[in-house]
Amino acid sequence: HLFSSLRPCCAMRSSLLPFVGLIVPAGSVNVPVPGCTCIGSGLTPGADGKIATLRWGRYPANYGSQCGVQDETGHSACSDANGNPLPEGVRADWCDEPWCFVDPCTCDVADLSITAPDSGYFTDKQRHYSFMNCGGVDTFTTTTMPAKTCPNGEFKPLGECALKMDNEAVKFRCTDSWAVGGMCVQPAKMSVTYPANYGEGCGIHPEPGYSDCSFPDGTPKPVEEQAAWCLEPWSYVNPCTCTLADL
Repeated sequence: HLFSSLRPCCAMRSSLLPFVGLIVPAGSVNVPVPGCTCIGSGLTPGADGKIATLRWGRYPANYGSQCGVQDETGHSACSDANGNPLPEGVRADWCDEPWCFVDPCTCDVADLSITAPDSGYFTDKQRHYSFMNCGGVDTFTTTTMPAKTCPNGEFKPLGECALKMDNEAVKFRCTDSWAVGGMCVQPAKMSVTYPANYGEGCGIHPEPGYSDCSFPDGTPKPVEEQAAWCLEPWSYVNPCTCTLADL
C-alpha cells in the first residue's frame, strides 16, 4: 500500500515496523529478553564490507544485529561531520541506549517499533527494532498523534484480525482540508499529503493522491464518479495475527 511495510485488511487490508550494519557495539553487548532474539538488517554489504543508508552514509554490516549501543558515526544526532561522537550532553540520549532489530512475529515487547520511511536509513523496506529487548530505553521513537480516530465510518474489524492502529508514518503540521487534528502524513511517491490517521481503524479512508477517488487538488470526487474501491472500508492490521485471504 502507500506505506510499503504496511498491509491493509479489515474486512480487508494490513500493517507491520526507525532505524537500521559489521557494527561493533559502542558499549557492552546486552542479552536480549528470553524468546526475543536479535536479527540482522538483511542488507548485502558492499565491497567495503558495509551497508548503505539513505542519508547517514555507510554503516557496519552487522548494524543492529545484536543487542548493544550501536555505532552511529553517520547520524548527526550522535556524531559530528567527521564521525566522532558528540560530547555527552550534546548527543541525543538514544545514541547511548542498546537496541537491535527483531522479528515482530516472535518478539512480544511493549516498545516494538518500525523504521520510519523518512528516517534516512533504508529505502528497500522498513525494519522492526526494540530497545526494551536489550535493556535500553527508547527515546528515538516519538508519537505525535496519540489520539486515533476514524471519522469516516464506525465499521467493526473481524474478530480474528487484531487491528494495528497506527500507520507508523511521521506526522506533521499541515493545512490541507483532510488533515486530522491539523496533522498529515506524506506517503512515499505521492505528491500530496494524507490524513494523519490514514489506515488507522476500519473506515473509508480519504485517498487525495489517487485519481480514481479525488481531483488533482486532492478533494474527493462525487461518490458516483469514484471507483468502487474508494468507498470500501479497510484498516492496517498486524500480519502476524491476521490471516485473511486478501492480506
